[in-house]
Amino acid sequence: AAGIIPISNEDLEQRLKIISLSTPHQKGSENLATHNNNYSPVKATIKQWTDDPENRKILKVNMMKPE
Repeated sequence: AAGIIPISNEDLEQRLKIISLSTPHQKGSENLATHNNNYSPVKATIKQWTDDPENRKILKVNMMKPE
């Protein structure tokens, strides 16, 4: 967001309500990442997520038990 919009999990519940209008789901979560790696932004984002114990736990649960 180039510093224009703060990175946060605010309003997640509202976004999930909107998503549920077109995509049924039982629960939802989100992982946020910021970085300055323009060469490989996807790789940098995945590394940031997997380096963080809480995000790694969420990712592992979601990958091991797809709904």
